[in-house]
Amino acid sequence: MVVIGLAWIPVIQGARGLYDYLQSVQGYLAPPIFTVFFLGVFWKRLNAKGCLWALAVGFALGVFRLAVDTPVKHFGVVYPEGSFLWIVNNIFFQYYSLGIFLVCVLVVGVAVFVTAAVPPGPSRLALASTNDAGEASALLGVVDTEVAALRDGVSTIRKRVTLTARRADVPLTFVNGTGRPVSVRVELASSKLLFPDGRSRVVTLPPGNHTERFAVEARTSGTFTMTVALVSEDGRLPIGPPTRLTVRSAVFSGAGAALTVGAIVFLLAWWANHVRRTRRARRAAGAP
Repeated sequence: MVVIGLAWIPVIQGARGLYDYLQSVQGYLAPPIFTVFFLGVFWKRLNAKGCLWALAVGFALGVFRLAVDTPVKHFGVVYPEGSFLWIVNNIFFQYYSLGIFLVCVLVVGVAVFVTAAVPPGPSRLALASTNDAGEASALLGVVDTEVAALRDGVSTIRKRVTLTARRADVPLTFVNGTGRPVSVRVELASSKLLFPDGRSRVVTLPPGNHTERFAVEARTSGTFTMTVALVSEDGRLPIGPPTRLTVRSAVFSGAGAALTVGAIVFLLAWWANHVRRTRRARRAAGAP
């Protein structure tokens, strides 16, 4: 951007004055922004696609006028009198700005009516300035009801999980009783388990029961718990209370296996030595 700014200095110097240059540039680029802001304040039907189309068309018209004016002002280019470029170049910049504004308004109108209207949700209606306190409270109650239905309708089935290998995939079953697909973030926690693929994952739950597999790695053997928490995708809204699953790991670690084998060998050696000494003592007692 610095290089572009330095390269543009001669263009600014060749203008009839800095004020005239700034006014013309702002006059070419500001109309689409004004159109979107003005209509966004006074027209509830306005949507994002209409704004985007107006900004794109208005910016293209402004850049086109700059591209037509720059060769004439700074490089002495003369367009044939009566040609299209000559007409565009000789339109007073304020009239051209007004034309951009009118074109942007037309583009917004066409874009809004050819695209589907987005019905405002309860939260947007509740925050509308035309509502009184009672209407806003009622609409916010609708939002609270939907959130409560989501919290109560999605849960994790509590069960006992057995690991027969150090690394395994644990199947977790979720229940979605909302009647529609729901995307949630599943967060896992356990002091005795490692999670190679991360502690959290976003999953989409279809209506009914759905099973997802999560990779885990046992740090030790024994019985312990794993906590499964469901939250919204951004992690801000908890969905139901966390669920504690009982995990039983029947896997021996390397040190545990070595200690077990060593203990078995020691016991066998002790019993063999004990039996040998007992036999010797019996023989010695039976000798004349």
